[in-house]
Amino acid sequence: MGAYDKAVLSVYPGDINNDGFVNISDINSVISFFHKIGIPRYSQGLNWNDEGHGAIAWDNFDNITGSALTYADANGDGMIDEKDVLAIGLNWENEHSTESPGYIINFNGNETTQLYREEILTIYSSLSGSGDGFDQIRDYLELLLNISYIPYTYSLDNNYPNPFNPSTTIQFSLPKNCLIKFYIYNINGNLVKKVIDNKSYPSGNHLININAKDLSSGLYFYKLETDDWENTKKMIIIK
Repeated sequence: MGAYDKAVLSVYPGDINNDGFVNISDINSVISFFHKIGIPRYSQGLNWNDEGHGAIAWDNFDNITGSALTYADANGDGMIDEKDVLAIGLNWENEHSTESPGYIINFNGNETTQLYREEILTIYSSLSGSGDGFDQIRDYLELLLNISYIPYTYSLDNNYPNPFNPSTTIQFSLPKNCLIKFYIYNINGNLVKKVIDNKSYPSGNHLININAKDLSSGLYFYKLETDDWENTKKMIIIK
């Protein structure tokens, strides 16, 4: 097969799993594919544009894996490494249209985390960016590494995976012991689910799992509220 016969994909730097959203779930793909090597992109870089960057699919793997690896090479240099994490932080919460179901990788349990511990440590030690995206990436990696610390500020992460069916995971951080509310609202602003209702949580990082089997497909908003802080994020259910 000649070079002109190879599939050309549109890579959006930061959307490592090509699900249409730049969020914390993209980190898992970098970790899983760490140091895989393939075809460099003609136009390398981390800038985001409406059409994406044209990239020849990595055909030294099967079609599915080759496509997933091509998207994971965010900067287009032909290697998946800690530099690609920079694209996630820089393009945090950017979105684009895609007909692909994405190549979402979920880590389940300590056994999976231990398998990739060296890769996670390498990425964590190299992370130097600032801003909401980088802060959430850092928090997530510390969670995977079981690094215990008390955060300085409140934070509410994007859920992952997103879109999802029927369950998704959300991380939040508390700098002190708090009574919290965690509610889900529909697109009209109506309360549809009380996940946590005035429950005491200690300071630290917390993960909650949302099961939305009783909710229909669509756009929803989830809100974390304490006595002196609140934040709202959006999530999408697809059934």
